[in-house]
Amino acid sequence: MNKTRGVLLETKLSSILRPKVIISFTTSDIIDTVLRTLNEHKILSAPVFNVETNQVVGVVSMSDIATTLVAVLGDHVDNNNDKSALSHALFLQCESSFLKTTMSRLFDILKICGKRNEVGYTVKDDVVLLHLIQIFSQNVHRVPVISATNNNVVNYITQMEFMQVLAQNLHLFGELGKKTINELGIGGKDNIVAISPSGSVLEAISIFSHENINAIPIVDDADHLLANFSTSNLRGITRENFEDLMMPLIDYLNLQRVRDMEFLVTVNNEKALAPQTCKLSDSYESVVYKIVATRVHRLWCIDDERRIE
Repeated sequence: MNKTRGVLLETKLSSILRPKVIISFTTSDIIDTVLRTLNEHKILSAPVFNVETNQVVGVVSMSDIATTLVAVLGDHVDNNNDKSALSHALFLQCESSFLKTTMSRLFDILKICGKRNEVGYTVKDDVVLLHLIQIFSQNVHRVPVISATNNNVVNYITQMEFMQVLAQNLHLFGELGKKTINELGIGGKDNIVAISPSGSVLEAISIFSHENINAIPIVDDADHLLANFSTSNLRGITRENFEDLMMPLIDYLNLQRVRDMEFLVTVNNEKALAPQTCKLSDSYESVVYKIVATRVHRLWCIDDERRIE
């Protein structure tokens, strides 16, 4: 572990960054614009700048947008069995409130809801990788990178990029890499909330907001894992197809799969209807390698009958 810590202390962030096009928004941009832009560039989050100071004030993500949707719709989302009334409320409020919500207002709503946003999480390009662990451990997924010389946003770093560096240095972990995730206390079904395939997308979003999670397993009546639904699956929602959020999850995922076919250029894409899994008996290094190789955000721990354990 001393060798691992040494790598994390000696390696600077600037040495692992790849050039990227920075897509950003201002605090005056509205959700309608943000959704369209995220979908156009096939990304899930982007930094937000203050229109007056031109300083980055946070990162807006699909998770933030989902939380704001639940807040705007309020009681209509929770435990409402009248689907027609829910659909009508959704239609009315999307036009007047949700899609016209500015980024400034979105950040205010997140604070009122007590939700942590990636506001304030920025790093300079001369920090060491150990510093990133402290940030990513706060469930932050993407961090704007600021130049150490002029404080301008020059890049961003993601959890996946950090995982790739981790995978490249797993040989330094020694026996730790050979331990099972069960031995290390990683994984397990504590605090995992599941949903049935007949549940609506909007119901899943409500669970995301209330449980402060970004993904949920879709299971059958016997608790067998069928699919994965995450905030990533919300990418592609715009004003034109917003009522798709009322669809049953499985129907929505099948429709999304058809729409996304032209973008699937490799088998190493996270497919909601074929979720990546692991066992509690798998080693730490095998789990890290699988996450990096398949470029997924999570693995569901299952038993031999595909029940989450």
